[in-house]
Amino acid sequence: MRIPVRYPAYFLGFFLLGFTQWLGASFDSPTIDQILYHLHYSDGMGIDIGRIFLWTFIMECLAFPLAFAIAVGALHGMALRAAPGGGARGWPAAVGLTLPVLALCAGIVALMAKLSVFSWIGYHFAEDRFARHFVDAGTVQVVPQPGKTKNLVLIYVESMEETYGDRRVWGRDLLEPLRGLGGVSFADYRGAPGTNWTIAGMVATQCGVPLRVVSQHDIKQAFLPGATCLGDILHRHGYRNVFLGGAPLSFAGKGKFLKDHHYDVTFGREEWQQEGVQDRSLGEWGLFDDELYARAKVKLRQLHESGQRFNLTLLTLDMHNPHGFRSPSCIKRGLKSFEDIVECASFQAADFVRFIEQSGYLKDTNVVIMGDHLAVSNPVYDALRKIEKRRIYNQFISQEPLSKSTEAILPFDLYPSILEFIGFTVPEGRLGLGYSAFGGATGTRPAERLDDLVLPSLSGSSSYGRLWDGTQK
Repeated sequence: MRIPVRYPAYFLGFFLLGFTQWLGASFDSPTIDQILYHLHYSDGMGIDIGRIFLWTFIMECLAFPLAFAIAVGALHGMALRAAPGGGARGWPAAVGLTLPVLALCAGIVALMAKLSVFSWIGYHFAEDRFARHFVDAGTVQVVPQPGKTKNLVLIYVESMEETYGDRRVWGRDLLEPLRGLGGVSFADYRGAPGTNWTIAGMVATQCGVPLRVVSQHDIKQAFLPGATCLGDILHRHGYRNVFLGGAPLSFAGKGKFLKDHHYDVTFGREEWQQEGVQDRSLGEWGLFDDELYARAKVKLRQLHESGQRFNLTLLTLDMHNPHGFRSPSCIKRGLKSFEDIVECASFQAADFVRFIEQSGYLKDTNVVIMGDHLAVSNPVYDALRKIEKRRIYNQFISQEPLSKSTEAILPFDLYPSILEFIGFTVPEGRLGLGYSAFGGATGTRPAERLDDLVLPSLSGSSSYGRLWDGTQK
């Protein structure tokens, strides 16, 4: 039996509309570059990770569009049969051809608008804005101040933003456990293009540049081989770089980035399983945060006892969209809602810092806690979107007094700021696109840079391209 062409046309149109809605509900406003980036790494995505979004994709992108297409197609057929001449000629035939095409065009336009396709195309013809701000860290003499360097504990808390501390929204400060740890924070830490997902946030804060893949060949060979990043500089000066995360290292090329930039030890889901972690400590995505922190305490003690300078980087996952994950210890604390997950994530990070303090490690170890990016679609996202100024959480903890030079920072600024924070001298306080928030860095501050650093503009940037072809370093 021949299926009238209107049915697949309606289905494709409704599929694109459903896919547009699903993208927004699952990932907020992903860019074309972000989608292309993850497609490059689709072969490394864990099956369990895909299952988290699979059910909503089946329903919103396949089942509902198929049902709508069948219903609308059937009504369309009934209308044609009732029209003069059976709808085979004249205006009924013209309308019959137009409606499925309109549905298909509506789906295409909606998806293009969601992905900002028109702006993406336009920026491919823009000038090299990246080069206007970029300082190649490979050509800058970043050196330790004698007797002043510290170990580094760098904690990326998944999707942590300062907005969760607004009592007017949540009825309480969900970040209260972190408030008593001391240190300093930057009140105006906003996101930037090419930094709004986990690996992009890590690259921005450790390399001072946004993330965009130039070609699949480049990223399969090496991850930003032309960039000099935090791990590279610390390695050069005798630090041991260790990464502990809950999710698979293969996801989004995280493990390759870390390995290619001198992380000596890296742990993700597969490595924890090889270490004999019990299933009760693993969720769909990976190791729960409570178990991650427990194992980080052991690793931190080993690193400190070795006597070698170190950088211990952690990446949590309990607050990850779409629904978050429930560490067993958080469940014991009475966790019921997503707000409780946020509060427990704050408690766990604070508890880890207290462990560092009580162990006496703050004498030679500085701590940075920060969100990897602003939160995306989660159970409380509607409340988050109503807040005009959303800012990424950050906290720098040290026994030494700290003096800020600004309150307004971008993710790129964390790169030189962290180095100065642990006792390195950064000439003019600039690395990559970043300006140190502690030293005397001068120049264009966040608002002005954001106008220049729209992610698609990197497409025409030879300076950015050299970070991928390896000639920059």
